[in-house]
Amino acid sequence: MKKLGLVAILFGLGVFVFSVPGKAFFRYSWDFSGPTVNLEGDGKLFAAKVLIPFVARDKNPVHLSYFVDDKIHLTKELRSPTSPLVLEGWDLEDGRHTLHLTFFDGSLWGNETTMELAFRTDTTPLKLLSVGDEILWTQQGETHFAWIKANKEVVGGSGSWFEAAPRLLCSLLMVPIDEEPGMRERELTFWDEAGNRAKIVQRYKVRRYKLKQGKVNLGQNLFQKLGVSGFEEQERLRSENNAFIGQVAAKVTQERYFDPPFLIPSVGSRTSRFGQNRIYNGKVWHRHLALDLAHTDGAKIGATNGGKVAFAGPLGIYGNCVILDHGRGIYSLYAHNKRLLVNNGESVKKGQPIAEMGATGLAGGVHLHFSILVGGVYVNPDQFIQKFRKWDDDLKKRQDAK
Repeated sequence: MKKLGLVAILFGLGVFVFSVPGKAFFRYSWDFSGPTVNLEGDGKLFAAKVLIPFVARDKNPVHLSYFVDDKIHLTKELRSPTSPLVLEGWDLEDGRHTLHLTFFDGSLWGNETTMELAFRTDTTPLKLLSVGDEILWTQQGETHFAWIKANKEVVGGSGSWFEAAPRLLCSLLMVPIDEEPGMRERELTFWDEAGNRAKIVQRYKVRRYKLKQGKVNLGQNLFQKLGVSGFEEQERLRSENNAFIGQVAAKVTQERYFDPPFLIPSVGSRTSRFGQNRIYNGKVWHRHLALDLAHTDGAKIGATNGGKVAFAGPLGIYGNCVILDHGRGIYSLYAHNKRLLVNNGESVKKGQPIAEMGATGLAGGVHLHFSILVGGVYVNPDQFIQKFRKWDDDLKKRQDAK
């Protein structure tokens, strides 16, 4: 009988151990270690709202108690901690602070894991002021400098822009060649390192660009060189190539590789200018969004400015092509080259030879097809380069503006 009683007790204990209440009891009483915590954000700079991501793991529910600096009266407890931890509305002065955190589990022993996190706060509002004309005058296909003064350092913003001088921003206003003339406005947002944001609205008026006609006759020899059967197939190839270029130029690299001014990449005569309506076999099919420079076969082509090679290789109608990323949304394209002198991902300096002039792709003669894209928009290369030639005078004028 005693053996049967002992067996019954052991059986009942086994059932209890594997039951829901039994499992909870053992988690509650046999947990001797504190929660495992992964915490992010050490040394970060925040604005008025502090967000600190964390992950806390334990067998039992985890609770969190925390305070900032020595302000014990600001202690708060989260019975069900969530990530991220949000500190909002706390009376913290701008500067460095220390967050003290205690994660403790809901076991019998109340095991704890304590941590400290250093952070900084900056709640000074970001303020922006347009410098220059109230209304910016521009025209189709042009790039315009919009100057903005800030009361503190800016680290991010919308559109294509860069810091021309401490707290002086140069935002590039790009007008597509097919933009309808008239009054426009755009809203730009900038932010500082802490995440304080400010918006500014700029007005501009677009004037019409006088488009010229450019007649080009396509023959079977050009189609054969491209490997297409006719004009319609050639146009489909053009669309595919332009879509690829658009994908490359859509990426905005935050690092700035260029230094004003920009350079004309090669000597030579201008055989086709930006914005021409291209007439193929008596019909207007598209606009020429580049500057064509003709010179001798094999003439060296230099980088218009410092940058990184975003693409180097054969590209359909553009033949052997190089696309340079100059940072902050500015790209340059060099097409119809005989030979390429750079590779994908390579860094280049201003004026460095990157290709030799040729007639590959849809080219009836030796020339360079040179394009500038800003924020994915084709702009007039001549006007873009001329704009940067006056860089020093423009910069000084804006720095001296009150």
